[in-house]
Amino acid sequence: MREKASDRIGRRNCMLILDEIGFAIVEMYVVMAVMAIIASISIPNITRFIYRMRVNNATNALTSRLRLTRQRAITTMSNYVFDYNISQSSYWMFRDQNENWNLDSGEEFFGAYDACRGHLDITFNSDNPLPHPVAFTPKGGVIGQNGSPVYGNFLFYNARGDTGRITILPSGFIKSKQG
Repeated sequence: MREKASDRIGRRNCMLILDEIGFAIVEMYVVMAVMAIIASISIPNITRFIYRMRVNNATNALTSRLRLTRQRAITTMSNYVFDYNISQSSYWMFRDQNENWNLDSGEEFFGAYDACRGHLDITFNSDNPLPHPVAFTPKGGVIGQNGSPVYGNFLFYNARGDTGRITILPSGFIKSKQG
């Protein structure tokens, strides 16, 4: 039986299609090389981003808690004491109903926190420290134990140079700057 010309052309097209299915090993190596180049460029940037975000998160966490403490002092019309320990990277707050600057039985303990949020690469410090302790007043200001207005700041930083600064003004206004 003799083949028709159309059958030969159809079979040849089928063979061409079958040859084009799948990847050649060279193509796979090229794709893997491109992926390796992209990864080698992006991983250091991702690492820098992660370290910067750790400092920003620690700064934001303390800023938020300070603002919440101030807001509670205003809404409850009582002093809220804020104290910290730089060497242990910790801070805590409580409602001081009898205004004796001590946490007494029955007073609301607002919380104790790790300033660096468990990240050992972050340093918690101050170049203009607040006196120990301070109180947010019902009028929103910040006072020391002697009753006079106080101010100061806290710093968060890492070895890469990422920093966060929180400034507490005598008016009780809390500024946060990262960068």
